[in-house]
Amino acid sequence: MKALPMRIMIVDNHDVVRRGLRSVLELEQDVVVVAEVGDRAGTLQTIPTARPGIVLLDLKLGSGGPAEGLELVEEIARAHPEVAVVVFTAFVTEDLARDAVRRGARGYVQKDVDVVELLRILRGVQGGGAGFDSHTARLLIGRGDAGDSHQLTVRERQILRLVAAGCTNREIAQQCFISEGTVKYHIRSMFHRLGVSHRAELARWAGEVGEELLECEAATVSRAPQQR
Repeated sequence: MKALPMRIMIVDNHDVVRRGLRSVLELEQDVVVVAEVGDRAGTLQTIPTARPGIVLLDLKLGSGGPAEGLELVEEIARAHPEVAVVVFTAFVTEDLARDAVRRGARGYVQKDVDVVELLRILRGVQGGGAGFDSHTARLLIGRGDAGDSHQLTVRERQILRLVAAGCTNREIAQQCFISEGTVKYHIRSMFHRLGVSHRAELARWAGEVGEELLECEAATVSRAPQQR
């Protein structure tokens, strides 16, 4: 069955940015830009009728600076939990990125990212994952202690790698040959062990420990006793 297209709403106070972004995104067959909005009020008014799956949101929508965009992230997440907010902004600091994730953003991307990377992030978010460009990911992992990742079991490392790849719980369950309930149990366990409370924060841990560590022993799961 053909996958449904990504329904994207662009929120930016610069008309030229909105139009340029729309023209680039709509070159992809799996993307539909359902709305362009330039302010907070218009965003909240348009979401119910446009029904986007992803809101691509700039933080600076007026004289209020990034704080205005952060508040909008929280408003959207609270009123429309089915909509994934991906921050798309020139303001990229560790504090802003962490605050956006804490308020409910599923992704944080700087505006100078290339189109291929942006689409990869959007598709990952569409699939239920979280998404960050490489620079933002490095900022988010700056204070972490990668040593904590060694406490993870082989199964947890495997699941963490799949979370970072943007897989949904169902897809993870299918690839690991376990139930969705077991996947949820392991993810909750990692939340507690790593001191995070959001799937997006869990994804940034995957970036911190690195692909080499996550793949270590994950490839041998089929030979190892299955951890339920």
